Amino acid sequence: MKLSFKHKAYLILFGIIVLVLLIIYFPRAYRGNLTVTIKDKERINYEEDGKTLSKYLIYTDEEVFENIDDWFYLKLNSSDLYGQLDKGSTYKVWVTGWRIQIFSTYRNIISIERIPEPE
Repeated sequence: MKLSFKHKAYLILFGIIVLVLLIIYFPRAYRGNLTVTIKDKERINYEEDGKTLSKYLIYTDEEVFENIDDWFYLKLNSSDLYGQLDKGSTYKVWVTGWRIQIFSTYRNIISIERIPEPE
């Protein structure tokens, strides 16, 4: 069966839409909770398309995470979250994404909950 040009165009459009959705969803596919102790944190500035952007790196006893806004999860408070993190304190963090060292990608912290220190 031969496909008409119109059907081929619809298939290509469908493929592009699926590809875009996968690109958007893939970094967010892994989600999980971890308990971590903050060792250090820093703000990184970088240039992209002529604009100066920032992201926050959070160093823990488990791994390095990033803290950036994420429209997919409606997380728009990365600066506030960064300010709430104290070195030496332990937190339950909800993270998304994967740590892929070869591409310098980090899991993103979506939310935090401080774990009180035992008295």
